[in-house]
Amino acid sequence: MIDLKTYLTKKGFVVLLAFLSLGYFSHAQYMEFEWSDEYRFSNRKTGFFTEFIGANQTSVYLLQRNISKSKPYDNSKVKIIALNRNSMAQDTMVSIKGYPENESMASTLDELDFVTSVVADGRVLVFWRKLINTNTTRTEEIYGQVFKADLQPATKILKVFAYKQDVKDHPSVYDPTMCVVLTDENSDHLVLGTERFNEGNLEFYYATFSSGLATNKTGVVPLPQKADSYPGQLTSDYELKENKLFIRSTVDYTKEEKIELLPRRVDHFPAFTLADLATQRSTSIELRGAELSITDFSYQTFGNSTRVIGFFGDFSEDTTGTDKHGLFYADIDHESFEASEVKYISFDRSTLNRLFPKKRMRKREKEGIDEDELLASRFDIEHIEAMSDNSLVLFFTREYNHTESDTRSNLSGENVYQFDHFYKKKDIFAMRLSEAGEIMWSRSLERMITYQGEDVSDLRVVYKYDEFFVLYGNEDAELKPPSNRKKHRHLTEELEYAIFNPSSGRGKVYTTEVNEPKTDPKDKQYLDPNSATIVDGQVLFYTMNIRQNPLWIAANIICLPTLYYTAVSGNTKQAKAQFTTMHIRDGKRPRKRR
Repeated sequence: MIDLKTYLTKKGFVVLLAFLSLGYFSHAQYMEFEWSDEYRFSNRKTGFFTEFIGANQTSVYLLQRNISKSKPYDNSKVKIIALNRNSMAQDTMVSIKGYPENESMASTLDELDFVTSVVADGRVLVFWRKLINTNTTRTEEIYGQVFKADLQPATKILKVFAYKQDVKDHPSVYDPTMCVVLTDENSDHLVLGTERFNEGNLEFYYATFSSGLATNKTGVVPLPQKADSYPGQLTSDYELKENKLFIRSTVDYTKEEKIELLPRRVDHFPAFTLADLATQRSTSIELRGAELSITDFSYQTFGNSTRVIGFFGDFSEDTTGTDKHGLFYADIDHESFEASEVKYISFDRSTLNRLFPKKRMRKREKEGIDEDELLASRFDIEHIEAMSDNSLVLFFTREYNHTESDTRSNLSGENVYQFDHFYKKKDIFAMRLSEAGEIMWSRSLERMITYQGEDVSDLRVVYKYDEFFVLYGNEDAELKPPSNRKKHRHLTEELEYAIFNPSSGRGKVYTTEVNEPKTDPKDKQYLDPNSATIVDGQVLFYTMNIRQNPLWIAANIICLPTLYYTAVSGNTKQAKAQFTTMHIRDGKRPRKRR
């Protein structure tokens, strides 16, 4: 017979545990949406919304330009729009090319190709290039202009950077720019740079600027790649933070090394370079090993160090080299610029069970797992957050790139092949690594979604109210998109997101309605989670529907020769768009008065 006192004590203990577990999610939160007015675009007259440029304390800046199918750099119309950060209403705009107000600068602008636009120190900077080609050389001159926060010009168009490179092949006007423009959100520094070939080596040549485009100094960072000639395109990814350059590179093995690594068919390995712009010192880490498969890596600063962190597979344990085996890391000290040895942490059974729960794995086995997908899947790190104790919280997914081919016959009876690239994302993983290199906790949540394209990052992470808010796409969402058309399949009237507790790693899935209750179906709004951009802790969305102008459709039916113009030009298209801010609020949603 069970003692009543013992029973009540045990029951009270269980209730206490349940209460404490609820405490992990004691922060209630809700979402509020702010919608802009509907914008209408015509490619010939106005150009289309292209991207969010950035934001300052009062405004969010958008880039608007035209589409040219035949000339990628033929941006005959370029405009910048400032939206109010809270209401998403248009505050002001500036036309910088192709409009009547630019007529006085037309001769100058016609020689320039738009490169990029950035926000630095609360101001908007626009960069152009002038390409000068000969049979043996390629020269790029970079021009810049500064606009105040209200988009009034602060400077004229100025030549700020230039570089010349000998080339073997005749360069083309359609070659992508080799200019890298970097900004540091925590300072007013900018870096303009390029990769250049120098006696069998590649190096990053750069100049530093203030936000007013005053030149400070120039420098060179050696890159780990070797080359026989000028590559003609960028080989590395660059980021500027805290007056330091963070460089991710892919390095090819030599022919001799490739032979030694057979039959694994590994032809390259990743490398990381850290450079200090103040002292002009740099150091590199090569991430490779005879028995290792490095699948992905990223980096994060903490304290006075930068930690390079990623995942590896071990060929000695698994001939496929898949990435379930563990995590590696190495630290670079900012004072000495010395790198520690790369340390490898194999996942124990407990960690693997949390990352790949048996119940979920059995379910997928019943559904059937494609062997090619299983072997080609890998982890992809999408966000790292440094905590106050110098530990790092990683958010990553499991991804699978694949290509589907289709064939048809043309009018001449020849086979025409079409290749479509797809990108499958499975599950959301979170892990916390201590400063000492110990896995403090690991968690995973189930989801699945497929995107068209390659290397799509779809996790949007915000650390707010001492919790992690993670927005993502999920094809298992209950509410359906507004239509069955492929381009609308990721639109939804209900967003799914997860909240992770940084102390315990516990994660919980939530949903939020995009529309207010009882909204008329014809007035409903839809959002694509993958269109979201994080700007200063706010989540910004855009929805744009591009279609053919009905007048041009009629013209194509009546006069068949107009089909050619429709095929080679983007000027027959028009669009409607809206911009949305999702505010993450603390507490419970207030009740509305009747």
